[in-house]
Amino acid sequence: MTFLEDMQKRYPRHVRIGKVTGQVRLSGPAYEELREYIWSRDHGKCIECGCLVVLEKGYWITMHPAHIKSKGSGGDDLPYNMRSLCLRCHAAEHAGKDVSKGANATRNDSQALDGVTVLDGIRDGF
Repeated sequence: MTFLEDMQKRYPRHVRIGKVTGQVRLSGPAYEELREYIWSRDHGKCIECGCLVVLEKGYWITMHPAHIKSKGSGGDDLPYNMRSLCLRCHAAEHAGKDVSKGANATRNDSQALDGVTVLDGIRDGF
C-alpha cells in the first residue's frame, strides 16, 4: 500500500485530489502524519545544513516540512516532494537564497531579502 492509499483509507476527509490537476493536498491528521514521516525519513536532521531538529507532540520545533516543487507549481503533499528543513534554511529559501550553496548565495539578487530580516519576521509572528 502506498503512502497516499494509506492516508486515503485512514483519513478520507483529510485527503483531497484535484479533479483537473490531480494535485494531492493533505490536511489535519493526515498532514501531521506526513510531517512525522518526513522527519523520521530524514533522521531528524535538516537536509541542507545537517543540524538536528525535533518534533514534539505533533508540532515542529525548529523543523519545517518543505516542498521540493512548490504547491503553486503543482507540487503534491506527498513524501517524494517533501524534505526536512530547519527554520534558518527554510527562511533563507523563501527569501530567495539558494540554501544548497551556503547561506549567502542567492537565486536572484534582485528578489533576495536579507536573511536576518526574514528570520526576525518569523520570530515576530511572520
